[in-house]
Amino acid sequence: NSKKGYVKIGLQEKDCDILRSFSKEIKFTGELKKIEYNDKNINHQNQYELRLVKRYFSDNLIKLGCYPKKSLILDFPNESQVPDNLIYHFIRGYFDGDGSVGIYSPKKYPQRKNVYLRITSTLNFCEKLKQIIDDKGIASCIVNHKCNDITKTLTIGGIKSSKIFINW
Repeated sequence: NSKKGYVKIGLQEKDCDILRSFSKEIKFTGELKKIEYNDKNINHQNQYELRLVKRYFSDNLIKLGCYPKKSLILDFPNESQVPDNLIYHFIRGYFDGDGSVGIYSPKKYPQRKNVYLRITSTLNFCEKLKQIIDDKGIASCIVNHKCNDITKTLTIGGIKSSKIFINW
């Protein structure tokens, strides 16, 4: 939060050791805060949060392009930010942070299982990503996110396209 001058880093409860290691590296002396999410919704994971309350951190992250509420304003990186030969690494990292994997059964064939991958971002980001993965033969579509009109979800449906994406 750049206005209040702090940075929050939250990770799933199972990844808390990463936050503890990071805390040691930066000589953080505060406590990690546990956030209980699965009490409200069993599909959500509990998290641990590290809050750095120094404007220095938030100001420098913004200078490096890490903006608050990025999912409302994010543009896909250009070639000078992420060269073409590294774009799949960038997409893999983005998927790790703002992607998900799901399994569903079609209503018509409830005994069948199918898989889908989802990536949440802005329309601009999703459209550029769709162009890149279309060129790899990966079928996808962009839909409105259920939370607001700005955030979009790029969905890769089906086992074939999901495998191509994951193998890439």
